[in-house]
Amino acid sequence: MFLLSDKMRREFLAVPQLVRLVLPDNADTGAALLIKASSLTLKYLVRLKTFTFLAAGVGGEGHVLYGVKVDDDVDHPAVFWSLAETENELLALRLITERQESAVFLFNEGAINVCSTRTVFDATKTQTTGSLGGVKLAVGADLQHLRDAVGSMLESAHKQRYENLLTYLPASPCSWQVIRNYYITNQMDRSVLDLVNGDEGDQQEALAVWLTDSLSIRGATQKPQIHEVSGVRELTDVLFSYAGGTFLIESKTLSVSDRSELPNRAKLKKNVLKNISKALSQLPGACRNVRRGLKITNPKGEEVQVERTLPIHCVVLVPDLSLLDESDGLAGDFLEKFLNENGAYLHFLDPAALLRSVQHAHILSKNSEMGMPPIMTFDAALMIRWKEAVKHATPDVDLLFRAG
Repeated sequence: MFLLSDKMRREFLAVPQLVRLVLPDNADTGAALLIKASSLTLKYLVRLKTFTFLAAGVGGEGHVLYGVKVDDDVDHPAVFWSLAETENELLALRLITERQESAVFLFNEGAINVCSTRTVFDATKTQTTGSLGGVKLAVGADLQHLRDAVGSMLESAHKQRYENLLTYLPASPCSWQVIRNYYITNQMDRSVLDLVNGDEGDQQEALAVWLTDSLSIRGATQKPQIHEVSGVRELTDVLFSYAGGTFLIESKTLSVSDRSELPNRAKLKKNVLKNISKALSQLPGACRNVRRGLKITNPKGEEVQVERTLPIHCVVLVPDLSLLDESDGLAGDFLEKFLNENGAYLHFLDPAALLRSVQHAHILSKNSEMGMPPIMTFDAALMIRWKEAVKHATPDVDLLFRAG
């Protein structure tokens, strides 16, 4: 398991995807390659059991780019890259090129280390059409002019031309070691994250709890139960509430681990729309049940206090918002129609966007002159996001908030 330093953890939480090379203090173990990506992409990486590590000089000024390509889709493979900013990164890169081996650690949206392996690269599969040459650290410089050069290199990697790139492939299938992570919620429940062995639906729900539980002392409840005359059944996937509002999360994941053949992005887009349709049929009923005043408990039978009268925030949590980049029927007028019909604000989020909204809430809370608690500013952050989402053609919205 790799424990991030405070500085590196802040960096990993600041962006949805990232790759970093590190030479740990115990340098005898060699270089470590850290990859942060969506849980969906990490599942592909684990199932594929291989990836391409690439490095290159870029821009003709000595800057060094390195990254990882994951062939999760024929037409749109995922590529994560960074420019070397520290001498430590350069030392780690030099070790990889010399020893042709590295430890690899995978991090999910919450910067939680979920898998690791050690890989030896196959020298016979290494393409050396590029050269790193003299190097210059990417620190304190205007690097916008490098965008075109980086884009050109990554495009060549997409097309497997690898022009001016050093590339390394594992000599054998990666044997991933699963790291089980445990979180004790504010309700004193034990929540477990296991990227490979856990039920994929439960895992995304658990991640939603991990990201939102700290917003209030009441915490978040996974699988809350509604007590109807006909019996007890699940209200929604995740629930949390305070005096100013209630939040319902309906989590819709995409099964990857148990498929015999990995789906491409076109298939994933079709699947996620089908799952969203199901969520949209469930949430209105959940809203009505909240307002009916029926008893709501956690799975242990303990009653959960819920605000019943104010507009509800309904979140459809999907694995990756970019899968909705062409879904123009789920934005703008649709969001306003849902509000008018159900008295609830509808949000489409993925775990990265949910984390971003939680981060926005903490920023607003910290800068609040009235000392507003994070749960209240989370409500405000979602309202800001909803007003922006109404203006967009699709639910694929990336909102970044900065305090003045």
